[in-house]
Amino acid sequence: MHNEHNNRKPKSPIRLWLAEIRKLGNRAIRGLKRSLLGNWVNMNRGDRQKVAGFVLPTVTMVMLVVVLLTVAIAFRALDRARFAQNVRVNQEVLLAATPGLERATAKLDRAFERMPSGAPPEDSLISELKPPESGRDNYTFRGEERLTLEFDVNGNGTIDDVVDIDDQDGPRPPRERIDTAWGFTEDLNGDGEPDRYNIYGIFLRSPTDDETPRVPLEARGLPLPKLGSASSQNPDCPGGSSAGSTLAGTGGWYSASGGLLEKPFFIYSASIPVSGRGFAAVEMQEDRRAVPITVNAVVYDGDLDITPGQQLNLNGRIMVNGNLLHVNTNEATIEYYQVSSPNSCSYEMENSKILVGGNVGFGQGSLNQDSGGTAKVHLFKRGVPKVEPFTRTNKPVNAFPNQMATNQLEYMERISGLVFEQNCKSADTDPDEVKEAVKGGTDREKALEHYFLARTRRVPNIEEEDYTAPDPEHSQGCNQTYDKRTEGSGNDNDLRPVDRWIYPYNIRDGDATQSTTVPLNELALNTNGNKLNLPATHPDIVRQDSEEKKIGDRILVGNGLPAKWYDGNRTGDDKFNGAAEAQFIEGKEWDKAPSGESVRFRRTQMFDMPDLGDTGRNGFWERAAAEKFKEPHEFEPGEEYKELAGVTAW
Repeated sequence: MHNEHNNRKPKSPIRLWLAEIRKLGNRAIRGLKRSLLGNWVNMNRGDRQKVAGFVLPTVTMVMLVVVLLTVAIAFRALDRARFAQNVRVNQEVLLAATPGLERATAKLDRAFERMPSGAPPEDSLISELKPPESGRDNYTFRGEERLTLEFDVNGNGTIDDVVDIDDQDGPRPPRERIDTAWGFTEDLNGDGEPDRYNIYGIFLRSPTDDETPRVPLEARGLPLPKLGSASSQNPDCPGGSSAGSTLAGTGGWYSASGGLLEKPFFIYSASIPVSGRGFAAVEMQEDRRAVPITVNAVVYDGDLDITPGQQLNLNGRIMVNGNLLHVNTNEATIEYYQVSSPNSCSYEMENSKILVGGNVGFGQGSLNQDSGGTAKVHLFKRGVPKVEPFTRTNKPVNAFPNQMATNQLEYMERISGLVFEQNCKSADTDPDEVKEAVKGGTDREKALEHYFLARTRRVPNIEEEDYTAPDPEHSQGCNQTYDKRTEGSGNDNDLRPVDRWIYPYNIRDGDATQSTTVPLNELALNTNGNKLNLPATHPDIVRQDSEEKKIGDRILVGNGLPAKWYDGNRTGDDKFNGAAEAQFIEGKEWDKAPSGESVRFRRTQMFDMPDLGDTGRNGFWERAAAEKFKEPHEFEPGEEYKELAGVTAW
């Protein structure tokens, strides 16, 4: 008996549930039977024969209802328990794979910041992300190792960097090896021993044409249609569906509505326990959209003066690195329209943005008072755009046009001094960016000038600075006495001007991402309590609602923040932030913001303008003439932004 008892198989949980259900049903049936029979006997003692056969069907129906109800409740409880378990599993998977996703996104952000255009060809991106032949690897974080992924595309049994197709017709097959993958260990419990090994990779290459099948080393799919876009409203527009996306050229970017470009990036992240039991994996598609410079109606590097003598209607997008000085003394009205009709394929929010690197003033740059003219701004909205008056009461800074206008002489004096100071040092101490430009044929002095132009803010006329640059023709040359204004080191890639020449407003305790309202350029911000002009909504709400409600939702001002601004607290070797990073403004809030994100911030609105006037040796035109043909968007500056298309976990 003892052996028989030990050999019995344990009952399954389902059988135990069914047994409990059966017991509950039996108890309920016995209780109902006693109650019904007792009442029937007491109420119908004199006429039992007439109701014979009534009790049994009634009791049977009640039993059936009770049993079905009990079973339904039990199965519902099981479903909810299973759903709760799945939710916990999904949360654990995402939590385990999130570090890889965040690292991959940060590396893509950095790569785009270092590209000269908003839509760089994928070969340039891959070249930027690949490990260098020598020196530091800027895309391998501390504690990481590079991984190489291989796939035999043509099935010849070997892995080739480039497949030979001399005897084949059609496009060149994709490469069979990529090195945009990394791995790192993670110590979750703090005992000093690794608990997980995380791997993640960036897959960005697209087929060379729309007919070539995709392989595992490429982006797995096409860009997803953007909800609320013109293409989603009108299937006849380019990019009206994912299946309708077509390559815009050889750079791997796809045509989107309104002349925009988009490209899918697939990021895979897996977290594997050291024990080897089970793993968590996530696939994320991140679509990046680019605005080519040809989409703009106006592009200007200095201060843009729009002061007409009569009514002026201006459609579309504006990009200006300096200040926007508009309206005239005769009160002529300027009306900033959207790019086109709401029914047009070009009617996209990005196609009508007004990006101002400096500030917005009312009147010509020579005036010491504001003009009385007004402007009307058409705000993006599906259907009928909203028209908002733009007056001098909500200008971004308390200054007249001649005070905020750029002092170009003083600005170039500063650039000249910074270049001279670094040029007196060995070329070995130059930042990597300058070394790469020189290696590509650019004169060292020109490369240094371009480097400091991107990292030095513009100088308004109101700012008094008695700086005099050293004289390059001085008899003592580099040994002459002069005021040195550089900080950092080229070897550490943090060479920069002094803080006063970088930030338009003082920063809090050395944290460049936290700005006070104390001006370093003498331009006091125009505030309204804890709100800031221009009135604006948090960008996340504008993007989510696909609607502009405030003037500052369309006119984006950078308050003079340079294109690349130093941030000593930034992780990694690159200590300069670009357009993707925000600088929060102390004590100021958005007019409307998501819960917990009310603090207002600014982003630089400056862009990298090619020096089209450089006709010298190794200048823009000589190098452009020597290069092979490029698609138009490959060498144009522009704006780039990203959207999360979807996340899949398993």
